[in-house]
Amino acid sequence: SRGLGDVYKRQITSSAIAKRLGDFICNFIAVVLGIIITFWGGDWLEERKKQNEVKEALSLVKNEILINRGYIEEMMKQEIFEHQGARYLLKYKDHIDEASPDSLNKYNNFALQIKEYIYVNDAMEMLKSSALLQNIRNKELATQLIKTYSTIKEAYKSATFYENEKKNGYYKLMDNNEIQDFFNKNTRNISWTETWRFLFSYPEGISLIKNIYNNHSNPTQIYTHYLQVIDDAVAAIEYE
Repeated sequence: SRGLGDVYKRQITSSAIAKRLGDFICNFIAVVLGIIITFWGGDWLEERKKQNEVKEALSLVKNEILINRGYIEEMMKQEIFEHQGARYLLKYKDHIDEASPDSLNKYNNFALQIKEYIYVNDAMEMLKSSALLQNIRNKELATQLIKTYSTIKEAYKSATFYENEKKNGYYKLMDNNEIQDFFNKNTRNISWTETWRFLFSYPEGISLIKNIYNNHSNPTQIYTHYLQVIDDAVAAIEYE
């Protein structure tokens, strides 16, 4: 009887120990899983936060690229217009009285106006300085954006070169005292026929128009390349 009691007690004790051990293991696993889930969840939330920031930044970059696209398209249209105007004036430079007054009024004073264009890259600079550029999952897109902004900058340089060449021609024109006196005395009541007849009597006037015509002789071809690079970048952002 005593032996059976001892066996029974040992069985109860073993069961209790096994139960406590089982509870400990379950609790331990629960704690470990909780830690793993917490860290994983934290990393997931952090990654999701980063990607949301990247998405917002890319949206700003896209808008900025489109702003630059508008300016570059304006550059192209202006240069096309000025190239046509220069061609028209050169056609009639020796007999300007035969030129259409309406056409001369249309082209107006294009050769005497200098434009400045401002390169916009604030959003891209923010993307790079905040390290969000490195967080873009699609590395090809990140590289494409860098190349696109280089292309945009090249377009602005091209337009600035064109305007500077025109500016130099204008300054040479206005260095002539007789031409200065002409403009000082005839600021309003004079036709463009009379103006160009006078300007074409000086080599500076002819040189100004020739330089405009010869510089960027095919602006459509030059700027279409820039615009295509921009359009490809916008499409890549929208696809992302």
